[in-house]
Amino acid sequence: MSLKIRWKLALSYILLASTVIAIVALFLHNFLHSRLVQYAEENLRKDIYSARDYISAEGAEKFPEELDRLADNLGELFNLRVSIIRADGVVFGDSMVPKEKISEVANHGDRPEFRQALSAGFGQNIRRSATVHSELLYMALPLDLKDKGLWVVRLALPLANIENASGELRRSLLKAGLLGVFISLVFGYATSLVITRRTLKIKEAAEAFARGDLQTKLPCMGRDELGDLSQSLNEMARKLNGYMEKLDSEKAEVKAVLSSMAEGVLILGQDLRIASINPALSNMLKSPVPAEGLTLMEAFRNTLLSDSAEKSLHELANVAVEVKPVPHMDQVCMVHFSPILFNNKAIGVVAVFNDITELRRLLSARKEFVANVSHELKTPLTAIRGFAETLAAGTLKDEQTRKKYIDGICRNAERLRVLIEDILYLSRIESKRVDITQESLDLHNELNEAISIVQEEAAKRNVVILNQIDKDCAQVAADRKQLGIVFLNLLDNAVKYIGNGKGTVKVAAGLPDTDELEKAGIPSTRREDFLRVAVEDNGSGIPEKDLPRIFERFYRVDKGRSRELGGTGLGLSIIKHIIENHGGKVWARSESGKGSSFFFLLPIAGSKTNNG
Repeated sequence: MSLKIRWKLALSYILLASTVIAIVALFLHNFLHSRLVQYAEENLRKDIYSARDYISAEGAEKFPEELDRLADNLGELFNLRVSIIRADGVVFGDSMVPKEKISEVANHGDRPEFRQALSAGFGQNIRRSATVHSELLYMALPLDLKDKGLWVVRLALPLANIENASGELRRSLLKAGLLGVFISLVFGYATSLVITRRTLKIKEAAEAFARGDLQTKLPCMGRDELGDLSQSLNEMARKLNGYMEKLDSEKAEVKAVLSSMAEGVLILGQDLRIASINPALSNMLKSPVPAEGLTLMEAFRNTLLSDSAEKSLHELANVAVEVKPVPHMDQVCMVHFSPILFNNKAIGVVAVFNDITELRRLLSARKEFVANVSHELKTPLTAIRGFAETLAAGTLKDEQTRKKYIDGICRNAERLRVLIEDILYLSRIESKRVDITQESLDLHNELNEAISIVQEEAAKRNVVILNQIDKDCAQVAADRKQLGIVFLNLLDNAVKYIGNGKGTVKVAAGLPDTDELEKAGIPSTRREDFLRVAVEDNGSGIPEKDLPRIFERFYRVDKGRSRELGGTGLGLSIIKHIIENHGGKVWARSESGKGSSFFFLLPIAGSKTNNG
């Protein structure tokens, strides 16, 4: 039978009181006992020095015949045991041994206090005496009588008085302890009785709350923990009552949420029959909502939906399938099945229908991109094939014409290689599969490296490239290789499209202005985090109608001239993705006949943008 809480509390008081009393009693007993021993040692130390001085002054002429009588006199004087021992351990006087039995006393050469006195000038020890058969406190001092030799004076104090006092102290502490335990028992029981009565009231109220009677209120029980508990229970009951009142409205809100969701939601019970649906499913399928109580097979006539729901329920797995829920329509839905778990057991399945018809349309757009790629590849391949077939036929006898055809093959093969490389690189950078290793780069030096690569082509076309980026310009956080690709593409475009007349390309850098930051969608407060780079030329420019589309893949302002110059139509698209992957923006301004300006933002090294 388990103890009631009142007895548990009372016993805990008794245990606590007993423990404290025992600790205090042990401490007091040890403390007082050590103080008694210390006091005895101090008195014995004074007495032994007095005894040595007395023996040295009075007994010099009495050695060794009167030593025992001298020891007896000192023993009566100090009420102690006094021993006079020669340096070889032979006892010549002892106040507790009759004179006729002195010769029978064992040699004291092995006594610890005797050896300490001879070696260190003072000896002390507590032990049981083999001669008088009781525990004694010993002290010994060496006594040098010159012509009489070296002797040792030893005093011994019986510890029986100290032990008797300790015993008396233990008995007094035991009585006090028993009284304390009795008082703690009475006090503990009375206290526990008060606490348990209040606890029973709380228990009764909690049982009422459990029955659903949330109107019950506990009386005020003071300002202690039980009082706080009663207040907390009253508050809990009030809140629970409010929660219960809100439960129906919350259910209505959940129903409203399901009704307002764009995704179709269908809930299946444990028997995989439709338990609940939302109107969005009917709107999405453009057909009447399946009736509740039907299975998925009965409602949709779709085996894949039925099997997926069963798998989700029995395997506790999330299952996603792509289906046409309405057979006669082109609508495509991605349906996600998830088990409804309670205590790690599936009690139903929720199915969420997402209309992915538009996504399929986008995939079609991707196919169009592939078609564009195929078209771009077809032109150089057709040219290569034509040149190669003509050469293979062996009809060309003119060496100059043969060389022209071979040059055409090489030129178109190179164009094909560049196109394929650009397509692959664009695909990788769009899907962010190109690693970006941002480091602190000097724009002036990086631009010089790019200029050195296109300088030969620029000289052929009579184009001057000016590096106007200040050498002390702030460094940017960018990937060196990808920044080189940006500079090379922009410079190459400027040189090729500026014409064969005298032209100039200028590259400068500085902090962006507020309007540029707003157009790039960057707060003006972060102006110090970015550096704007501008690449300007005085070429023919870009028509205004074409300017918004120049960063699209395969878009060319002048398709014929672009192919003639070897352009793939992907360079600006590559630049756009590189800059955006660095956290920046790119844009262009142009006016027909007056040249073009391309701008891009890059994070400054050490800025918040770079630090992520």
